[in-house]
Amino acid sequence: MRVTTALISLIIALMLVRYTSYFLSPFEADAQSSRSISMASFGSIQSSDNSSWLHTQGKKILNAANQGVVWNGLTSKTLFGYGYYGQDPLDVFVTPEDVQLIRNKGLNNIRIDIMLNVALHKQPSSVQTPTNLTYYPRFWQILDGIVDAGEQYGVWITINYGHSDGTWAPVGGFWGDGNGLPTWMYDGSWPHFNKIYSNDVYGRDSAIRDFWNIDDPTAANVRIAYQTFWKDIAYRYKDRPGVVFSLFNEPQNQWVGAAPIWMDQAHGAAMFKTFTEQTIDLIQTIDSGRHIILVNDAYFWSWETNPKIDRSNIVISNHAYYVIDQSFVDLAWRYDQPFILGEFGGIEQGLQDRTGTIANIELCNSLNVSWNYLNYDTTRGYPSAQTWTDLKNYLLPNLKYY
Repeated sequence: MRVTTALISLIIALMLVRYTSYFLSPFEADAQSSRSISMASFGSIQSSDNSSWLHTQGKKILNAANQGVVWNGLTSKTLFGYGYYGQDPLDVFVTPEDVQLIRNKGLNNIRIDIMLNVALHKQPSSVQTPTNLTYYPRFWQILDGIVDAGEQYGVWITINYGHSDGTWAPVGGFWGDGNGLPTWMYDGSWPHFNKIYSNDVYGRDSAIRDFWNIDDPTAANVRIAYQTFWKDIAYRYKDRPGVVFSLFNEPQNQWVGAAPIWMDQAHGAAMFKTFTEQTIDLIQTIDSGRHIILVNDAYFWSWETNPKIDRSNIVISNHAYYVIDQSFVDLAWRYDQPFILGEFGGIEQGLQDRTGTIANIELCNSLNVSWNYLNYDTTRGYPSAQTWTDLKNYLLPNLKYY
């Protein structure tokens, strides 16, 4: 009987799969059977089948088997040194090894803060238009590596757009030199937007107001560039179910600004709803609505002013460095949408004490609500050994991993 070369190759491949699976842990075996991961190139973009996608149903996040998924995770600083003001932001802050460490601690989600000035680092303003952005190549290499590692180790990666505290754009002076929108957008050198604001609290707050005021065309090209960034993210990761999109960190937060951003809160809420839903539509046109999208409650006089974001697969996020009760979760549940406590804790930075931090975890766990502790920063020893122990001890039982 004649055996073909192809048949011999098939038999060998099957034997290798069986042999490899025998030595894998149950988690690793399940991961290997459901997806193929290549870490050979940070730039690799793999596709996954529909069995890995999450979706929302009422107040719950569900996997493809309609099992409830709750995230217990960490929020990390951005890829290139968010928080290291005045320094060249090129040190890689989060690596695939960090993802593995966090998974080994039992957590299943990492929120990565990303700012537009970081994504466009070292790229001249002359090549940038509102609808066509040129990115720093290393930005994609590092972010791809983190996404690949999330898939390999079973951790969801949340890409969160945000700014450093106090910085809208790093123009220096009162505006600071942290991360946010590119400096060239606000120093008068970009031909697509050349309004100059005063370098004080009033100028910064006016810039924030102009961005969110969709009735005023002043900052229209800045808004378009922000939406272009999300379209580019969506295109790159449209087939990556382990990625979660988080649209804007603490929108309309003026960081103790000069005055409320809107005197007419209802009209401000209507504009926030329109702009947010427009941005979601752009993303969902690209990814067929498959990604979970986090929407942070905007900073109105009252949290209750936030309107319903009436789109599919939306999870509402908010932050609290004080002890919360269910009424905080109800900000999302009143609209029959899931909630995540996107930031809390910060024990090492003195933002919240340990007792209050644990109380918030216990409340979230009692309601099967997701949470992300702030923050992960190995260069500063965050979290501390005691906090790692607390996070492990208070993980929701039977967490599911990607």
